[in-house]
Amino acid sequence: MLVSGLSKGAHIIEFTSVGIRVMDDFGRERFVDFAECNRNWKRFLVDSEDFPLITRETDLSESFGVGWRRSTGKPPFVEFFCDPHVRIEFPRRWPFHDADADFRRLHRQVASAGWSTLELG
Repeated sequence: MLVSGLSKGAHIIEFTSVGIRVMDDFGRERFVDFAECNRNWKRFLVDSEDFPLITRETDLSESFGVGWRRSTGKPPFVEFFCDPHVRIEFPRRWPFHDADADFRRLHRQVASAGWSTLELG
């Protein structure tokens, strides 16, 4: 699912410490459950060949990851590892709109709730 950060009617309805309610571009509401994202994130790390130092024996009990983000993306985005994934993009809506500020606000909210996302660079 793609939620194009406040464009074309897509938007974040509510943010809480346990998740985010979002509305996508098609008017469908979805709840992003951070606990579910964290379980999927840990499974992804163990199963992925991109993280060879993490194995099934790795203690991930202290991992609070819920997805990844790309602050330098065009547009910037945060992708949460629920099933299916929810990607929130932050396109520039008009010439003086600061999409980066919207992106940073969501990133701070996730961190303030005790969760984290991996910066892809």
